[in-house]
Amino acid sequence: QVLASDLATEADKQAVREALVFYASTLWDDDHAPLAVPAGVNLGTANMPVQQQNYREMYALYLANHPMMRGRTEGVGERALNMVRSTINEHGAHMGCTHYIGAAMGPLLSTLQQLKQLGVLDAFREEPRLKKYAEFEMNLCTPPDPRFNNRRVRPAIGDSEPGEATEFLGQLATAYADIDPNLSARLMGAWKQAGKPESDFHGATILKIDESLPEADPQLTSAHFEGWYSVLRFGWGTPNETAAWFVNGGFYRDHASNDLGEPVIYALGAPLSLDFGTMYSPHSPGGFVHSVVLPEAAIGAEWTQNPPDVTKGPRWGQPVTEEFKAGAREAWSRARFSMGETTWTRTVKVAMLRDDLPAIGIRDEFGGAGAAESKIFLLNLMAEGPVETPGGPANVGEGFNLPVGVSRLRFTGQTFDKHPTGGIDWDLYVIAETPQEAFLAQYEHKNRGGERQAILRLRGTGRFQVVIVPWFKGTSPPNVSVTAAGGTVTVAAGATKANF
Repeated sequence: QVLASDLATEADKQAVREALVFYASTLWDDDHAPLAVPAGVNLGTANMPVQQQNYREMYALYLANHPMMRGRTEGVGERALNMVRSTINEHGAHMGCTHYIGAAMGPLLSTLQQLKQLGVLDAFREEPRLKKYAEFEMNLCTPPDPRFNNRRVRPAIGDSEPGEATEFLGQLATAYADIDPNLSARLMGAWKQAGKPESDFHGATILKIDESLPEADPQLTSAHFEGWYSVLRFGWGTPNETAAWFVNGGFYRDHASNDLGEPVIYALGAPLSLDFGTMYSPHSPGGFVHSVVLPEAAIGAEWTQNPPDVTKGPRWGQPVTEEFKAGAREAWSRARFSMGETTWTRTVKVAMLRDDLPAIGIRDEFGGAGAAESKIFLLNLMAEGPVETPGGPANVGEGFNLPVGVSRLRFTGQTFDKHPTGGIDWDLYVIAETPQEAFLAQYEHKNRGGERQAILRLRGTGRFQVVIVPWFKGTSPPNVSVTAAGGTVTVAAGATKANF
């Protein structure tokens, strides 16, 4: 930009040329950063070689006519396409957690834009994975989050922090403007609803996003991206917007936590159940602080430990999506996971009994050698204060027993100043085939944004099943009935009902 500017002096331009050559010679020196030779140097996590190679490619393209770069610009396009195909699967899912998508994709996306700008390669036209990836990125947009000035952000999953949004929406909108104007407009709309985020990670994105492009509302619904997540979404763009992400794929691997099988839930425009988003302060990889089910013997701590040890709890493996269905009023996703000889099958479902009355269900079943062993169901909840149980109020650090049948637990949700009603409260119904023990734990951190959540734990040897029915603060709890018969749970509001 400086070299092309009418405002820069010749001395300015010469200083830029010298800096350019200095950095290019450093990054392309295998004694400094050995990428091209077998030096026995660990190249880091999965995103790091992608970063480093694209730093090199940027300078090679800048200095294509410099003697230093003789032969180095050959194959840049082919290498970029190979990196797209290794970091994004055929369904559009990226390998990274929601934060570390950026570490690999930032430099690579910039290289792809640079190649397009130079007329060397238009990967956005040639590689269908990139269009599917654009949908993958848009579908990570949360409802307008009242914690972050009602911007649409990414849910923090894996080594990620709360409140992050991505500039990639704007870059992709710019890249697709001449190929798919409708997709470009939806991406531009999503970028603006996310607060028009920019970055200087790989050169300032203000120079890579054409903010004057037409925009359209993304109008997102439910979607599935094999290898990473399903999202069950209703009421887009309304105060009733409800969305649940189900982490159910094994292509997601870079900076992943022990979180396979976790749901992240927003209901009626408010966060209800989140990943903790501590990233490194403290690093919290353990399944014991994620909304999963763990064999009690595998946790490595007492199941009633409070606050929980954030390093405890293993990761399930071998994820298989068994079903994804989405309709006008309800959607669900079912996936199977394995740990040793035990299989865990989880179904997450969202049903809209009315436009302003969602019901969210989680159902867990087990098979294999460890199916009858004691397990702990964990669910993070953005709640505060005591919980109303069938036996009276329960506070954090207290346990209580739940009988066979349907038990209602009433939670008070946290208050958010920028939510239209201050947030939500909800009833959580536990459906037990055999008696279960329950315990309320809590965890909080002071990393960027900070977060405090209650953790509902259930202990049992059979199936776990819960249904959550939220409502706006300041309104009366909805008149619903929850019944269980023949293995089916039915939630009814008047003549409208849904089965879980």
